[in-house]
Amino acid sequence: MAILIKYLPKALVCSLAVASVYSILRGSSNLFLTPDHLNSLNDLRERYDEWRLFQQGIYPATDLADLQAKSLSYFRTTVYLPWSLPMFALLFVPGGFWQGKLLIWAGSMVSLFLISIICRKCLLPWGREAGLIGALAPLAIANNNLCLSVSQFTIICMGLVSLQWVNIKENRPVIAGLYWAMAMVKPQIAIFFAIPLMKRNRLSGLAIGSGALLTLSILALAITATSPMAMLSSWLGTLSKFVDTGTNNTLALLISITPRIPAHFLWTIIVTTSIAALALANRLIVQAERSADCNPWDLAGLCAIVGYISVYHRVYDHIVLFPALLACLKEAYKNTNYLSIVLCILMATTVWLPQRFWNLIPNSDNLATLILAAIGVALLCRISSSKSLPNHQG
Repeated sequence: MAILIKYLPKALVCSLAVASVYSILRGSSNLFLTPDHLNSLNDLRERYDEWRLFQQGIYPATDLADLQAKSLSYFRTTVYLPWSLPMFALLFVPGGFWQGKLLIWAGSMVSLFLISIICRKCLLPWGREAGLIGALAPLAIANNNLCLSVSQFTIICMGLVSLQWVNIKENRPVIAGLYWAMAMVKPQIAIFFAIPLMKRNRLSGLAIGSGALLTLSILALAITATSPMAMLSSWLGTLSKFVDTGTNNTLALLISITPRIPAHFLWTIIVTTSIAALALANRLIVQAERSADCNPWDLAGLCAIVGYISVYHRVYDHIVLFPALLACLKEAYKNTNYLSIVLCILMATTVWLPQRFWNLIPNSDNLATLILAAIGVALLCRISSSKSLPNHQG
């Protein structure tokens, strides 16, 4: 047993290092070297086509375009919200599609490096090997290679979310709010990470970030001469068609049953749930930051899990869960008991096991959702039961 305890961390570091290098090299080579890689870049080409339509003053939605616009060979209906359309300029101006591909890859590399540094620093108090495990843990997430190979924004969004949390810790809420707003280019990634900005002394950050998104949305609708209500109606119709095509999520379940619920009762449920969620979020923020034995990444991990099982995601979005993985690793080092170790192993298996092995498990999506829900409950209990710091200011 002593030999196992001695050499297991070293073996884990070596395994994670191999997995990290393999993931980055495979994703990058698929992106740049595979001759037929264009077939795997449909999402990026769709974003580029949406940018081209926006440049011409056309809102990319079938319900909102005229016959002339819909006759264009690159016309399509976007699944993104209006504030994202002006953001695409950062990718495609002036170099077009290939510039966007290169910038997303470079941004993803920088984001992975940043996330790795943050995780290493978080676990370093438990020794050099713990720091190495922290640094390699997010890099070894199994589907990072897929995210890189198809030029998805997810890794960049999580890099921005990481900068948001760093600035929150440094008491710079306005800058944190701006990073959050940039990550909201993919709302399903960033929306639940707004929770720490709901604290009273950080509302300025939430206001600035939300104001930036509102301004970009008004700009996009003005350029395309689109009515806000028409856009919202069109987007909700589009949402219902793709929200259940990814991982298991609560939003897909709600959309599937809403046609059978009377409108007035549905709105009552939405308003009541929203108020309860805001109250719970405020309680969690206060409790997490007053606790003597809770770290900020517990709250970040809870936000990540709630977001992942609540709204639409694809398998290449697993990097979203790195805060939960970090929280589990830190708890396993901090309180070495059976529960923390089991939760850590389950969390690590969920994000480190390659998708082809997950596909061999019956009902693997349901199993993954159950594991994440259990870990989310554990994080919630940890935050709620933490002892308060004496004379804490904040």
